[in-house]
Amino acid sequence: MRAWLVLLAVCVVLMLAAAALDLSAEPAALTPPQEEVGADPVAAPAPPQALRAELRRERLRAERMLRRLRAINRRLVRAYLNGPGYVSPNAGAWECIHRHEGAWDDPSAPYWGGLQFDLEFMRAYGGEFLARWGTADHWPPWAQILTADRAHVVRGFTPWPQTARACGVL
Repeated sequence: MRAWLVLLAVCVVLMLAAAALDLSAEPAALTPPQEEVGADPVAAPAPPQALRAELRRERLRAERMLRRLRAINRRLVRAYLNGPGYVSPNAGAWECIHRHEGAWDDPSAPYWGGLQFDLEFMRAYGGEFLARWGTADHWPPWAQILTADRAHVVRGFTPWPQTARACGVL
């Protein structure tokens, strides 16, 4: 393994040396180049218009990059809130129950989150979310809905007797 690393280092050094020497270029002429009479060896600064144009191009490039980053951020926030493409078959019922129960980040013990899960419920149906994020008030909405759907398969809407009746699903 060490021999490969040494060989790799030697190759990198040789490539850098070749680039510095520019071995691919034509050989230089043997006679020195003729200098123009009165030529200033220092390059003249770019005119202000050229600088303004270059700054404008850079600003436009930066604005395009910022728009792209904002679009990516919006998609990430949407994915965080909606989950990894998960759509609940009971989305309307969960939305109604959520409106009656509490905020998605409701920290009031002994029931947490937008669907008011207790610890036993979280352990039984959302154990991986409980292990990753703690109580349901720290879970994204999609994780709370996924957990509720798991419970719904076994228990229906009975864990929310009053709100499920109010929402017309029980």
